[in-house]
Amino acid sequence: MTEHQTVLFVSSEGMGRGDEELGATLMATFLDTLSQFNGLLSHAIFVNAGAKLTVAGSPVLEQLRQLEQLGVKLLTCGTCLSYFNIKDELAVGSVSNMVAIIETLSKAERIIRP
Repeated sequence: MTEHQTVLFVSSEGMGRGDEELGATLMATFLDTLSQFNGLLSHAIFVNAGAKLTVAGSPVLEQLRQLEQLGVKLLTCGTCLSYFNIKDELAVGSVSNMVAIIETLSKAERIIRP
């Protein structure tokens, strides 16, 4: 892990509050645009409903795969995956735990929350 890093922290399926369809569109566009900023992110953490973005059938799997190819480590909360009963459906990144999530956040120079 680099000493200075930027971490993306995703806690929902959409971006912003209000209309869910608009939020999903904004999240997809946001994640797609992040791939243009190669080297910006070191990690992306997915918790709560954000964990649903990393499983089979997610509308943003291609964007997340692009980020992973750029070297971004994708960490999804295992407790969250279990809560939603989707742990076996993880399609990108790896299952993580709160210790690893806190360690990653505590070393972050910046945290982006869409």
